[in-house]
Amino acid sequence: MSFKSYNGVIRRLGRGVVLPVGRIKAVVEQEVFSEVRHPVKLCVDFGAGTRFWSDWLRTKCGCTFAVDVIYDSFQERNGVICVKTLQEAEERFPDSGMEGKLFWASDVFHHLNQELIRGLLENATQSYEWIIIKDINCHKKFGNMMNRLHDRFLNHEEVIDIDPEAISRDLESKGFAVRFYEMRRLWYPHFLIVARKAGLSPEAR
Repeated sequence: MSFKSYNGVIRRLGRGVVLPVGRIKAVVEQEVFSEVRHPVKLCVDFGAGTRFWSDWLRTKCGCTFAVDVIYDSFQERNGVICVKTLQEAEERFPDSGMEGKLFWASDVFHHLNQELIRGLLENATQSYEWIIIKDINCHKKFGNMMNRLHDRFLNHEEVIDIDPEAISRDLESKGFAVRFYEMRRLWYPHFLIVARKAGLSPEAR
């Protein structure tokens, strides 16, 4: 996620406490990266922040872009291409359709507004084979409230409610097959959505 404080070391350590990192990686490995015959060629980590996920995605994808307003555009860090905007990243993509492209957004949607989220999802459903979203489930009232307090007082960031059911319905209406995973850790009701454009998998051809 993007952030106002640049204390990346503390954030990386904190994620290991409150985020089910191992389970997220295991699910994505199984769902996405296990298909040797149909590899992911390009990953975009939107709202990448400390590049916590970008650095891992780089080991799985042919090319990885980290998108965040805190970066100086087109700097390469640890093999990841850093840019300020999604448009800058997409202007460098090969013109090869959506197949083998992955859009990743972890703990960033709840820092945006609904209009921007709708625009991002509209673009993603037209440009990417895979869409992966990790966020906080607004239907889990206590955990959602605790995350709001965490972001408001520790990170000094405003947040909104994120409804995974609404996101899943939207993706399904755009022709994506959606898998939903609850990823609770401590009192944080994390969820993971893994969506794939129907008709692009080897089995569907």
